[in-house]
Formats: sequence, structure tokens, C-alpha cells
Amino acid sequence: MSDRRIADHLANERTLLAWIRTSLALMAFGVAIGRISAIGVDVGSDADAMRAQIVGAAIVLIGGAFSLAGARRAQAFRRRIDPDNDIPVGVAPLMTAVVSGLVSLAVAGWLIFA
Repeated sequence: MSDRRIADHLANERTLLAWIRTSLALMAFGVAIGRISAIGVDVGSDADAMRAQIVGAAIVLIGGAFSLAGARRAQAFRRRIDPDNDIPVGVAPLMTAVVSGLVSLAVAGWLIFA
């Protein structure tokens, strides 16, 4: 395999990790929005607190979608870079993206139903 192809694979993996970092940041922001009333900030009525939980859950789900979109993009580019598939697939970053997407579902449920 050429050095250029190896560099392309490494760049693709770094990009996937950037998608995952962005995903995790969005999920953390969503949790902060959703739980703002729980830390003692006066958000007004119970309906306002519920709206904050729903908005927070939506942001968490968007973060999970970013993670899954990044994994899908990384796989598509991997096939483009190396159609012969002569190197082993690094499954750790892809599994991290998938687990991150699944965790976003659990966290969104926790925000809404807790």
C-alpha cells in the first residue's frame, strides 16, 4: 500500500474522531439544557422546565445523529480510498460512533422521562 493511501486512511479516521467529539459536545450541551432546572436555575413554570427537557433531548439526539453520520461517512470514504480492502478495518472508532449514537437515545429518554 502506498504512503499516500495510508495517509488518506489516517486522515479519514481523524475526521471520524472529530465527528465523534462534536457529537459528544452536542450531547453534553443537550444534557446541560435539559437539566438546567435541576441545578437550581429558575426557569419559570413546570411547563418551561419540560420544554427545556425536550429541547435538551432533541439536542442530544442531534448529537447522536452526528456520531452515526460520521461513522457512515467514514465507511463510505474508506471504500473510496481503498476499494481492494487490503488493510484491516479499524473497528474501535466505528464502534465508538455506534455506541455514542445508542447512548444518545438512552440519555434523551432519561431527560424526558426522569
